[in-house]
Amino acid sequence: MDAALGSQAGATADPHYWTATEHAQAGRWEQAIQSFEELARAYPGDHLVQKALRDTRFRAGLDERTKSDPGAGLSGGGRCLFELLLLLAIGVLAWQGVQVIKHQFVPARAQAARRATPGATARGGQCASGGRQPGRGRSALPPGTGR
Repeated sequence: MDAALGSQAGATADPHYWTATEHAQAGRWEQAIQSFEELARAYPGDHLVQKALRDTRFRAGLDERTKSDPGAGLSGGGRCLFELLLLLAIGVLAWQGVQVIKHQFVPARAQAARRATPGATARGGQCASGGRQPGRGRSALPPGTGR
């Protein structure tokens, strides 16, 4: 167990390990893989170096596939088409919202308002007292008499 710990401490203490890590973080895959392979030969039982080498090879492969496969990501015309379709979908949803408000919400609200108005007639909401509803409007009492 001490040998394994010594091996890991030795690999991380080696300046080549940090150089290889910097190459990997910068996306310089060939240099990183070469450096990790040299470290794997110098520290054959080091699991940390083996894992870093596997991870770097995997990330290099991913990077290469995304650069060479035009369908791997949206770019150029594909991105433009996606944005156009997204805007079209937003427009359709907005239009549907307006239609719902126009044809369902507004008539339902108007109907509720007609039901709530007492004494409303079919002549536009005028009641028989000439537009005044009982108990509203001017009082017949002179000002200051209170009631």
